[in-house]
Amino acid sequence: MTTVIIDPHGDLILQVEDECISVSSKVLSLVSPVFEAMMKPNFKEGIELQTVKSTQSTISLHEDDIEALIIFCKVIHHRAHEIPQVPSPSCLEKLAYICDKYQCTGSMRAYGTLWLQRNFQEIPSEDLNRLLLFAYVLDLSKSFSVISAEVLSRQKGPFDTLPALSNHQLVRHDLLEPFNVEKLRLSLTLHRAIMQPISNLVGIDCEKTMSTIGRYQCSLKKNGVYPYDDNFEKQSFRNIADKVSSISEIYIDSCTSWKCQCQELKRSGLSVRLRQEIQRWKMSRQGVCLDCVKTARRSIVEGKCGILHL
Repeated sequence: MTTVIIDPHGDLILQVEDECISVSSKVLSLVSPVFEAMMKPNFKEGIELQTVKSTQSTISLHEDDIEALIIFCKVIHHRAHEIPQVPSPSCLEKLAYICDKYQCTGSMRAYGTLWLQRNFQEIPSEDLNRLLLFAYVLDLSKSFSVISAEVLSRQKGPFDTLPALSNHQLVRHDLLEPFNVEKLRLSLTLHRAIMQPISNLVGIDCEKTMSTIGRYQCSLKKNGVYPYDDNFEKQSFRNIADKVSSISEIYIDSCTSWKCQCQELKRSGLSVRLRQEIQRWKMSRQGVCLDCVKTARRSIVEGKCGILHL
């Protein structure tokens, strides 16, 4: 049996199978009302702490993950030099369970915010959902929004499930609904962004202009990003953005009439404008608002959301 010393003068042992953690019962009581209750005389563990002064009492926590529990104890005992900089998504999922179980999410938020400052684009989708769960449990609104934006960018079609998240005991049963609502909203704004480059051409009664509009739409269709195709909604936003970046340049040809409105648009590059619109769309998009999820959108009505709705 191995023992991890968190507090050298600790009066309590937390035991998970064959591993032990030496901690301070006072520190645990200060950060967790659950542990505080366990230390009172009406609990068996509390009685042991009151009566056995010369030795450490032991509490068995069979359901907890030892790695996550050690990190939890190091955080609340301010052992900053021993805390991992980037815990794995799986570990953070288990840490979320511990924080919820012992009602001490507040003590973990500062580190939680730091742990979630990473490059989400390189993380597998299921691990991304685990990070989303961690942000959900700890009420990290901004992190939840950023991570969910990446989740939304990868999704093909509507959300039927979010592995490791949607059926989790710690989250709302209707979690998928706000994700599908936000995906639909983003899809509509992406649709407008793609069609924006030719919006000022519509209505110009000019053969050259109409030909340019046709070439633009054909190019979108050829590259699989025409918003009116059935397959458009079945693609991920990330895939659509990648396809847009490879579209060849399309210029607006002007006719011979110097009075025609097309003269003002001569040699204007539609593909360049398309990529600019997509970039603006990327910069303006948001993820799902955690406060709206947890309050069924009551928070936005009351102006209490943790993120700014655009």
